[in-house]
Amino acid sequence: MKEAIKKYSTELLLAFGFSFMMYFYEPLLLYYSNIYDFWFDIYLYFKYVVLLFVVMFIITFILLMIFRLLFKEKVSKEISFSVFMFSYIQGNVLISGLAPIDGFNLIPDKTEFYLGSIASLLLFTSVFLIVNYIFKKRKIKAINKIIKYSVIVIAIMLTTAILSFAFKKDMFVRKENVYATSRNLNTYSNQKNFIVLVVDSVDSKRFDSLLKNKSILNDFTYYPDTLSAYPYTRYSIPLILTGKSYKNEEPFVDFYTKSINESALVNKLKNDKYLINVYTPEVLYNDKDYSVIDNLNKANSLNFINLIIVQTKYSYYKYAPYSLKILNNITRLNYNDLKPNDNYVTNNKVFYDGMDDVKKIDDNVYKLIHIDGAHWPYSYGDGMKPGNGTYDDAIKASATIIEKYLKTLKENNLYDNSVIVILADHGRLTDGDLKMRTNPILYIKGLDEIHEYNVSQDKVSYINLDSAFIELLSGSDGKNLFNKNDNIEREVYLYEFNNDKELFEWKQPSNAWDFESLYQSGKTFRKK
Repeated sequence: MKEAIKKYSTELLLAFGFSFMMYFYEPLLLYYSNIYDFWFDIYLYFKYVVLLFVVMFIITFILLMIFRLLFKEKVSKEISFSVFMFSYIQGNVLISGLAPIDGFNLIPDKTEFYLGSIASLLLFTSVFLIVNYIFKKRKIKAINKIIKYSVIVIAIMLTTAILSFAFKKDMFVRKENVYATSRNLNTYSNQKNFIVLVVDSVDSKRFDSLLKNKSILNDFTYYPDTLSAYPYTRYSIPLILTGKSYKNEEPFVDFYTKSINESALVNKLKNDKYLINVYTPEVLYNDKDYSVIDNLNKANSLNFINLIIVQTKYSYYKYAPYSLKILNNITRLNYNDLKPNDNYVTNNKVFYDGMDDVKKIDDNVYKLIHIDGAHWPYSYGDGMKPGNGTYDDAIKASATIIEKYLKTLKENNLYDNSVIVILADHGRLTDGDLKMRTNPILYIKGLDEIHEYNVSQDKVSYINLDSAFIELLSGSDGKNLFNKNDNIEREVYLYEFNNDKELFEWKQPSNAWDFESLYQSGKTFRKK
């Protein structure tokens, strides 16, 4: 055994180096850099990271041994060591300009792609030539020493980096590790329902222009002049749920928990004896009494296979040569995949196909249901047929889902006794301009409300949406809920997807769809 370890010590060290860098250091760095973005805490995560490192160490060692059998020993070590050194430099030095993993296509700007590819090629060529020059006139024993000390030095550097953030107090913040399940998704009340259907990324004017049959929304009032509060889902959902807007005043998980506990809307729902269900992938409710939201579960384990897949995709994206990064099909760093199998997913097709199995109870029911809607990738089109990959296709698919959902409620005698709000978390007309994400759809129907399709020109701000919801709970119809003052200026908080350390307040003095009228107020809310 000792002889075997000594004989293959170089392969063991390289396997350790690769695995330590990509499957121990990288997951911990990622967690530290985004502590409050993860739904689980380090106490649950760390044991899986250790297991991940051990498993990938074994796999990497086997691959290196196969490589050694295919080539001469000196050649295999020269190539393996060159790849290791290249990966370390590529993944820890040449990382500027990488596209954010934000759910969109990662194909970069052509100029940036060519420059990055040339830089990667020059780096690999330089590393290989240097390693070749050093190894050329040396014997295996000397080569083994060079590899050994190089791997040890890099491991020490990475360990030092880990220690530099491992003892920061936030690293050890305890979380309840709760997640939203799909439990009771199709369960409704015989008495009263309050349904908020969040159809992701649907622009109001675009949806209205593509909606062929507006009669499917008879009994609803359409509010075209609606201004969202944020350009992305993350901060929009708790605002829609609680009426509280986030301004970087505290860690987001603390805000999320406090907003639920202090929400006038949530408290009224509880007082009116509603079972509260929130179906969205991210519910950062860090309260021991998380049963306030009925469909939440506490996770005691992570999906290890999915952890391997997610981390491998991310490590490949970060450490691979620039020209090969786009071969990776990662578009979203989705740690929600680590949740148990009963977790809720926003997939349009899953929701569309599964909405028919309706059950009824006597308790009042509130449910916020978040679906992909018109979010990229645009997989479906009109009639939920495979789409052509366009935003308009995704909007037509969203309309199909809405039509079937309302029909299902009617067929099960659940329509009249339901308040129904159909909205988007934000709009979206282009990828680049955040201002064009601020005019989402909003359709509202109250209890027992019957009339033709109605359009209201009231100015609506998501920041005041909770007061309208409370009025709906009290029996108001969907027609007269908002301020008719044409002179009000509404606020929206814009930020880049990969940089939410600063929220910039913008004002809208005109109609919500008049994106050119938006102007910065001068207020900036920075993370403390």
